[in-house]
Amino acid sequence: MGIADIGQGGQATVDRIDGEGDGRRPKASLRFRSSPSPNRGGVCRIPGDVRGIVLHSTEGSLEGALRTFVQQGGVSAHYAIDRDGTVVGIVPEGDVAFHVAAFGNRPALNRRRPEWLVPYDRRFSAVNACTVGIELVGFAHIGFTAAQYASRGAMCAGIALRWGFPPDGAHVAPNGQVGSWRCI
Repeated sequence: MGIADIGQGGQATVDRIDGEGDGRRPKASLRFRSSPSPNRGGVCRIPGDVRGIVLHSTEGSLEGALRTFVQQGGVSAHYAIDRDGTVVGIVPEGDVAFHVAAFGNRPALNRRRPEWLVPYDRRFSAVNACTVGIELVGFAHIGFTAAQYASRGAMCAGIALRWGFPPDGAHVAPNGQVGSWRCI
C-alpha cells in the first residue's frame, strides 16, 4: 500500500481524505522519499489488521535515525517526517515495523492499552502488529515544526482511510501512551 503518487519535484499527493478537493479542505501534498530498513516482520497485513498509529520522536537527526533503522536486527518505523515536512518511507505499511518496545499483553509493557489492540500472538509486539509507526524528527522537549505537523496530519488521515479506522485521538497515540519508552 503506497501512500502517494510521486509527481515532479518530489511532490507526492496522498490518497483522498474526507473533504479534500470539495471546498472543505484543499488537496494534501507531501514531499516523499524512501529509505528502506531490513528490520520488519515479513507479514502481509490485510485490511483490518492495522487499527492505529503510534507517534514517536527520533530524539535526534533524520540521518541518525536512518542509520539506526538499517542496523540488522534493530528497530524501525514505517515513516519518518523530517523538519521540513518531507516524509521518508522506511517500512511498507503492509509489513510490521519494530517501533514499540512493548511485548506481550502484560500491563507493565502495554500501559493504557487501547481497546482495539490485538492479543499478543508470540511473533511481534501486540502494539507493532496492529499499528503504523511514524517518527517525527527532532526532540520532543523542543517541539516540532509546522511543516511536520501538517505532514503528520495528512499522513495520519491517509493511513486511517487506507486501513479503515477513524483518525482520532483514540487511534493515534504517542509512544508513551501505548508502550514502554524507546529512544532510537
